[in-house]
Amino acid sequence: MQVRASLLTLMPLKKDRNREFTFGRILSLVPYKHARVIRIGAMVTAIVAFFFVLKISFDYNPLNLYDPNSEGVSTIKELFKDAKTSPWTISVLARNAKDAEEIGAGLRGLKQVKEVITLADFVPDNQSEKLGIISDMALLMPPGLENLKPENLSYAQNVASLKSFKRTLEESPSGSAKEGGQRMASIRSLCGALDGFEAALKDPENGKRAFERLENSLLSNLPVLFKYLETSFQANRFGESDLPEALRAQYATPEGSYRVEVFPSENILEIDALERFVDAVTAVAPNAIDTPVTIREAGKAVVQSFLQATIYAILAITAYLLIELKSVRDTVFVLLPLTLSLLLTGAASVILNIPFNFANVIVIPLLLGSGVESVYLIYRFRTEPPSSGNMLQTSTARALFFCTLTTILSFSSLSFSPHQGMASMGKLLTICMGFLMISTLFLLPGLLKSPNRRAEP
Repeated sequence: MQVRASLLTLMPLKKDRNREFTFGRILSLVPYKHARVIRIGAMVTAIVAFFFVLKISFDYNPLNLYDPNSEGVSTIKELFKDAKTSPWTISVLARNAKDAEEIGAGLRGLKQVKEVITLADFVPDNQSEKLGIISDMALLMPPGLENLKPENLSYAQNVASLKSFKRTLEESPSGSAKEGGQRMASIRSLCGALDGFEAALKDPENGKRAFERLENSLLSNLPVLFKYLETSFQANRFGESDLPEALRAQYATPEGSYRVEVFPSENILEIDALERFVDAVTAVAPNAIDTPVTIREAGKAVVQSFLQATIYAILAITAYLLIELKSVRDTVFVLLPLTLSLLLTGAASVILNIPFNFANVIVIPLLLGSGVESVYLIYRFRTEPPSSGNMLQTSTARALFFCTLTTILSFSSLSFSPHQGMASMGKLLTICMGFLMISTLFLLPGLLKSPNRRAEP
């Protein structure tokens, strides 16, 4: 401060007479020359924005907060496309196995439900009939399959077998017209692969290694597969108590309660689909829990909390302004630009498809905190009005302008974040602070221009 004062003493600022003809001065006269148009325009804009505000949505999905191009997010979104692999399912806790089956039967009829799984679904029906079929198949299979080993052929035998296989492919019939096209395309593709393989056989040493790799890739697991086949023929009757303990632990508790797992028929990454799925299931089973229900209820809790907080904040701000300004009219003048900014921000959220989420909902309290700064203009107008009566030509207006502009530039950098929650917060903050600056510097002077106000320009 001392250095600054010394510099100003040595090099005092010279008044520039040309500054009064700058663009800023001309712009500062607009709210006073067109005060009526600005007031009417603000009222019409607020009414139009209100209808858009009624369509505001809240994005419950936490996955939409992250970078959609990251490997983890893209992978989990692929899983959601198939109902059977959906990572989010609803669970319903039943008191016993009978209740679990009744709840499952009620949920299976819902169009929003793709599949319902209980512990009983892992125990197949008609076991006697199926065991008879397995027994008949076992009679046709030779014993000792797991002990069979592929025969080692010589290099010449492998070459001859390869040529015979290729000749058989080329002489195979095409079948029907529809099936023939697909069949011949597959044959041509396989023959092309065989031609490439034959190119490696020009050198016998390379050819031997190529046959070894081919045999290893095709037949190395054959004994294991035979063993699995042999084991499958030894199937026996089993019930829920014979299921693996790890599986039982997912669908039953030691106390006897049973879990009913419900899969959605739609991609519940979409908010509307999530709402329909949760509403349909909870209508049948009000005690339904798990990720979809938690996400939806958490989103509702956040929305309700912020609505309450916004109402309480506005009431507190109004009470403070009434005490500080001691004027209902001046209090209304401070709140009108703030209200218009809130409505325009909500409308921009709908028009630009930037829904509120768990991250950018912080925009509302930040806007409320910054919106009351227009009280400085009111206070300056009441206590120390400029001789011209134009509040936009005062240092108070310039301070508000540059303070808000600094805030806008700071928040706008968040818009380029790969984190979608941070990016949406930066976009909405930039938009709302821009609306606030325009409303304060144009609407408020237009409101102050009144026949009953002093210091008119």
